[in-house]
Amino acid sequence: YEPVWQLYWFHGEDYHVLDEQLMTCCQDGRISRYRREKLLNCFPMMRVNRMEGKVKGIDQPRKCKAHEISVSRNPAALVLTRHPGDPLLYYVGTDEGCVHKCSMNYLHHHMDIFLAHKGPVYALQFSPFCSKIFLTCGADWCVRIWCDGIGEPLIVLRTNMQTVLGASWSPTNST
Repeated sequence: YEPVWQLYWFHGEDYHVLDEQLMTCCQDGRISRYRREKLLNCFPMMRVNRMEGKVKGIDQPRKCKAHEISVSRNPAALVLTRHPGDPLLYYVGTDEGCVHKCSMNYLHHHMDIFLAHKGPVYALQFSPFCSKIFLTCGADWCVRIWCDGIGEPLIVLRTNMQTVLGASWSPTNST
């Protein structure tokens, strides 16, 4: 019932089903997987939750004093990609700046979370030369290069007061 931000096509490797499958991420935080059997069947994968407390990653912006007002809205899932070395892992970037590391085996839960940007994450892409290295870009005027398993960025590239809406690796040059 909400806008779909990204579609991700892949060949399924589960249960010996090698048909083309589809994953989507939506404005309401839902991650869904579609598989064509006789019809196109939808399988809910997870719904990302709001970041609570201190998480690893970049320094968190100062928060306003919390009042006893419950907020149940989930963050928007804006970007989605699968890990190039492990087909069971996928990563989701949200509008609150977090990246969720998830597994297709653990439905409805994330394995890890870190704060990548002080605003929405607009792109998340793995390096074609090293499956542990990936980049993110966001509304905080930065492109950050990360190594899987390390909680802080390896490199930060900044612009002057311009949101970075997209970033991509060179297919021929590793640096």
